Amino acid sequence: MPRNPMDRLDPRTFYFHFCNLEFANGRNRSYLCFQVEREENGSLVLIDTGVFVNQLGLSNLGGKSIFRKFRLMYAFSGPGAQGNPRSWVQKATRPGGCRKTLSASPFFSFLLHRNTKNGLKEDVFKQQFGNQPRVTKPYRRRKTYLCYQLKELDGSTIDKDYFQNKKKRHAEIRFIDKIKSLGLDRVQSYEITCYITWSPCPTCALELVAFTRDYPRLSLQIFASRLYFHWRRWSIQGLQQLQTSVPVAVMRYPEFADCWENFVDHRGEPFEGWDKLREYSESIDRRLQKILRVRSCPGCRPRASLSCTPPSQLLAPS
Repeated sequence: MPRNPMDRLDPRTFYFHFCNLEFANGRNRSYLCFQVEREENGSLVLIDTGVFVNQLGLSNLGGKSIFRKFRLMYAFSGPGAQGNPRSWVQKATRPGGCRKTLSASPFFSFLLHRNTKNGLKEDVFKQQFGNQPRVTKPYRRRKTYLCYQLKELDGSTIDKDYFQNKKKRHAEIRFIDKIKSLGLDRVQSYEITCYITWSPCPTCALELVAFTRDYPRLSLQIFASRLYFHWRRWSIQGLQQLQTSVPVAVMRYPEFADCWENFVDHRGEPFEGWDKLREYSESIDRRLQKILRVRSCPGCRPRASLSCTPPSQLLAPS
């Protein structure tokens, strides 16, 4: 294990770990290069440089802790700083060592939250996101996949990832947990676009509604490839409840193409779609609009609250 901090990176390590791939497979170690300067007589003087790397097996030296070291050390490097800069790091990492910090730039947000997964395989994307009414060959069960992009209002991407349902942990809940873990500034505005294979089940719909209420300046848009049990009353109620806080729409060709471009390991191949993609999207959209119009109809009889549905009756896609 190299010492922390190191003086320099060797070229092979730099080109491997700093390559800005969308899906950084195998790059599970975080490197942080720092430079400390001090103002003297109106000009900046370089006083130290180095490289931090995650130390496996030490719980307090993960990627975020390394970034915390950099921020605190940088706070010590003001005009009145004295002594060895590397000793500042030791002081700063002790509890109460320094209370001043600098906000994270988008570059460091990328380092801390970068995606280490491979992109979806082409056949998995077409099989799982396909909007055909019947499963095509090879006959595999269509599961729930959720792909999302988190952006600032200027369009810069902060984070993107995808999730699949796990046992007792739906993709929507995993998505909510991930966004909460990012520590977003609740007074800043953000936009999230989600592409999902099945529309959310009623339980996940309620969780998404509660999530958006906790983040009032976050704009969430969901595009679904297919509607989950659209003929069942509890599923209809879930979509209607979700629509009150989160716009729900059907994926069409532009959304499929964007999902392909950002989340599929397509090896440079363009998205070509499949037979009758547009016709299927239009059919599903008519179904969705019919569901949503029932709730908005002034003369319609009000339905029972979704929260009254017993959890044991809320089936969910696998």
